[in-house]
Amino acid sequence: MKKILILISLLLMLVGCSQTETVELDLNALYQQLMTSGYFDEELEAMSDNLIVTEYNNISYTEAKVATNAGANANQIALFKFEDVDQGYETLKYYLENLETNYASYQPEEVKKIENATFIKKGNYVLLVIGDDYQSIADLVNNFIEG
Repeated sequence: MKKILILISLLLMLVGCSQTETVELDLNALYQQLMTSGYFDEELEAMSDNLIVTEYNNISYTEAKVATNAGANANQIALFKFEDVDQGYETLKYYLENLETNYASYQPEEVKKIENATFIKKGNYVLLVIGDDYQSIADLVNNFIEG
């Protein structure tokens, strides 16, 4: 009986250690901070849910705040909450790799921004931000996450 209790205790500890980190982020607040930060050389425009799904490879999310540049640069804010964060992360990673390849062929000056994108997975969230002042963007996002 003692061995069974020890085994059950060990299993419960393992299950507790393997769970996804519980994090709650206010995507609207982060989105507003980024939109008013001045870290983008041109104004970004909010993207509708239909366009988000199309632009990001039929991505399936529970919450999203996305804005992109109407011009021809790579600047964007893409903040997502997912049910399956690993699948969401892989979808956005694939999107980011394709974005870099596409810009390399016709607007290579944008590649440095893409290479230095803020791309973070935290809890059920994936945050992707590309902009001109990429170090300041990374600092803003990291400070927001840390609270």
